[in-house]
Amino acid sequence: MRTRVHSGVGDSARMAEFLLLERGFPRFALRALTTAEECLSALGGPRQDPARRPIGRLRTRLEYLDLNALQFQLPALLGDLQQARTALAEAVAERFFPYRGPVIRAQEGA
Repeated sequence: MRTRVHSGVGDSARMAEFLLLERGFPRFALRALTTAEECLSALGGPRQDPARRPIGRLRTRLEYLDLNALQFQLPALLGDLQQARTALAEAVAERFFPYRGPVIRAQEGA
C-alpha cells in the first residue's frame, strides 16, 4: 500500500509521515486517535471528558504537524503517543471501571 500511495522507495521521514498521518492506512496514528475519540463520544459524557482530552490534544497536534521537522520531532512525538495512550487507558478505566477496593464479605454464622 505504501508504494501505491507514495509511489517509490521512501526514506525514514516519509515512512514516519505515512505511518502517522496517512488516512487511507487503517493502523495509522491519526486515524486510531480519531476513532478512539469518536467511540468515547458515542459512549456519552461531557465534551471535556478526561478520557477524551489526551487523544484530542494529540490528534490536533498530528493534524497540524510540521512535516519538514518530522524527523527531528519523531522521538518526542512517539513518546507523547505512548503517554497519551496510557493517560487514555487510565481515564477510561477510572470512568467506566472504577476500583473501590476489595469487597469483604461477612461469613454466615460468624
